[in-house]
Amino acid sequence: GLWGTELRTLLYALIALAVVAPVACQPLLTVRAGPAISTRLLSNRVARFLGKISYGIFIWQFLAAYAFFRLARLETAFHGGSYRAPEVILIGAAIAAGTIVTAAVSYYLIERPAQRLRMPHWAGRRTPQRRQPAG
Repeated sequence: GLWGTELRTLLYALIALAVVAPVACQPLLTVRAGPAISTRLLSNRVARFLGKISYGIFIWQFLAAYAFFRLARLETAFHGGSYRAPEVILIGAAIAAGTIVTAAVSYYLIERPAQRLRMPHWAGRRTPQRRQPAG
């Protein structure tokens, strides 16, 4: 029922908070001189690449899932599809791989070239000009 769904949502939120909060707050709690674990995890090449294409991942994830189910001729849970844990893991991995590939392609073919475009003179400057010191 409704309360079961609400309770389950609250439980998922608490679990997410228990996982995310220690990582997010670690720089505030760290007193040792070395880099924090979160810094080491988020500064590796894979994490930086995923961060670079993250907008594409956000944009393409739904379409990747839709295309996967359509091309594989599988039923979604909304249409009576039921899958066991190993199947869910394989489906999730395939959708994640398709999403990452699509996001990387769109980053290099669309986002990156768009970032290099010059702003028209009437649109103003993107960054404020530095003032020259008086003297």
